Amino acid sequence: MPQDDFLAVDEPTGREGSPNPTGRTDLLKDDPAVVGQRLIADWNGSTRELKPLLEQWKVNRARTLGYTGVKLIKVQNEARAYFPLGATQGSDHLNKAARLCRRIRSVLFADPPKPDAIPSTGEDDDVENAAFATRVLEDVCSEGKLDYGLAAGDAFDRGSDYASGFLRFWVDPKGGGWQPREVMAHPQAQTADAAMRDPVSGLEANPDALVSRYVRQDGTLTDQRTDPNLERMWLPSVERELLTGKHVRLLPATCEDIWDATGMMIGAMIPLNAVSRQFPDLARLSKDELEALADSKPPGADELLPASKRGYKPANPAERPVFVLTRYELACDDYPQGVYAIAVGAEGKVVHRQPWYDTRNNAALDLPATQFKQFADEDNPYGRATMENLGPGNEHLQAISGGMFQHLERFGHRKQYLPLHSNLTPEQLQSPTYTVLSIVPNGEPRFEEIPDFPAMAEKMYGRLTAEMDDESGLQQVAQGVNSPSVQSGTHAQTIIEQVNQGLSDLREHTERGLVRGWRIVLQLIRAYYTVPQRIQWVGEDGAYKAQTWTASDLGSTRDVRLKRGSFTQLAPSAKAEVAGLHLQSGAISPEEYQEALASQTGGLVGLQDNPHRMRARGQVARWREGPPEGWAPPEPQPDPQTGEPVATPDPVLGAIFDPRDVDDDPSVAKLRAFELG
Repeated sequence: MPQDDFLAVDEPTGREGSPNPTGRTDLLKDDPAVVGQRLIADWNGSTRELKPLLEQWKVNRARTLGYTGVKLIKVQNEARAYFPLGATQGSDHLNKAARLCRRIRSVLFADPPKPDAIPSTGEDDDVENAAFATRVLEDVCSEGKLDYGLAAGDAFDRGSDYASGFLRFWVDPKGGGWQPREVMAHPQAQTADAAMRDPVSGLEANPDALVSRYVRQDGTLTDQRTDPNLERMWLPSVERELLTGKHVRLLPATCEDIWDATGMMIGAMIPLNAVSRQFPDLARLSKDELEALADSKPPGADELLPASKRGYKPANPAERPVFVLTRYELACDDYPQGVYAIAVGAEGKVVHRQPWYDTRNNAALDLPATQFKQFADEDNPYGRATMENLGPGNEHLQAISGGMFQHLERFGHRKQYLPLHSNLTPEQLQSPTYTVLSIVPNGEPRFEEIPDFPAMAEKMYGRLTAEMDDESGLQQVAQGVNSPSVQSGTHAQTIIEQVNQGLSDLREHTERGLVRGWRIVLQLIRAYYTVPQRIQWVGEDGAYKAQTWTASDLGSTRDVRLKRGSFTQLAPSAKAEVAGLHLQSGAISPEEYQEALASQTGGLVGLQDNPHRMRARGQVARWREGPPEGWAPPEPQPDPQTGEPVATPDPVLGAIFDPRDVDDDPSVAKLRAFELG
């Protein structure tokens, strides 16, 4: 990476040029030109205030890439990133600081995090809504959609250089694709206009009797998804983007983090064609006006691009990056329903603004982003990066390594001392063809004696390595390196537990960011998913299932927590070993241990699902679905001998819990009792 990519920083103008530098601007009602200039002025002011951190992050990033001699210096009370003249990247295998940062992420995310929605009350409906919200979150955050687990790990990884990584979420109205239109309708309804009415009685249909059906282009309904004449519509989807402190500016600047912030600015460089498609006002501009808009960007905007893309101008003008500034304000006295505004270019052309509020559910919205902070720092809301702690030690290690390589180089090119009275010539000594040389007595050459490399330097190298391991919170066993001092598996497990304790602060910050992200996704779904969606999953019984749902199916569920047993920093085999210890102590039953073993290590060893367990789970799942429409308990029949009423077997329950001969087997009966209980 060119050195200039790190050093080139434009000086922002702060609040200069603002039409109202000290007064208040109403971001929703004032003239768009005034609002745009205000937004850009606030962004420029935040860039100036953030400049010391931006310089520190450059140093951190350069150290991660292997540059040596990089440091933060002060020039006339101004912090600047200093690069030695001709600085180049070193070898990756000598960059211990970057290696430790990668391994911290590997340890933290060894056990993938999973969401667990919290019921708003203890009522059965709220509990069921929360369970369904959990299933929706797992589907929306799965691979192929948000891929939230991987994105969260990447955001945490960015925090190694930038102190915090951010994930911003939004709803793309067309992100779900061009799909057949589905409506909730009575099973016998004929048209979409009469979908909610019972065709027999003509009255409004019972909501429990409604099913998902497809609408044809002529307005009639069908149950066939493959019908070529179906009406189609765009479906929404939740999207996300990975950001750092270069892009995200929290408001006010004195807040502790995003949880304490009342507003947020996000600056990004986005291809012009993508921006013009999203905002009709830009689509009406001429080609020259669009190119002028791409050229118009505030100072330092190129820093928002990857280093390899700075200064790059694609051949297609429509693909040129343009500066886009997004501003969010939470609900407050000035803005009872918050603010959501977008401006483009250095002049702040306002292309969108609206309240930031869930009008469908009459609820305030949070800032649609989550923060993965590494270490808290009272001086700034972004925190402190791991590279700030490990980077200086890396410089010392590489200095000692450089001395070692110089010593080896000198040893491999030792000088030869030839006596003055010797009959040999330098050419004879250097020629590979001279295999036999005749010399006079005491005329043989002598090699330069190179002293051994100082033992103190080797000891210092080992001490610095241990100090960096300790500073990172990772010992050798946690890094996947077998240490000779580890005598047993229990000893190694004890070290790993100590490592987890050492990483507890990082884990707490990460868990907080994970939970906030899930909550934001749930908020956006409730607010902006206005058409039915289809969810597919594999149930506890291993059966494939699908269901059409709407935002109303989430009920009043709003809060999410980390699912118990996930994000433990333990590998599956380690979790199974912990379960084995609990089994030995009697804390869990053999059935519970078998369940834990199957769920944690079944995929690793190809363990097949127990058919008796899966059958019992399938029966429970069908029972939880509730009785079919029109079901009523059978009437008791009189006993022919006594005349007393006797309970009649329910054919519906009989079809679910159909008895089999194998159920009488003691091991199967014990397993079924555990699952049914």
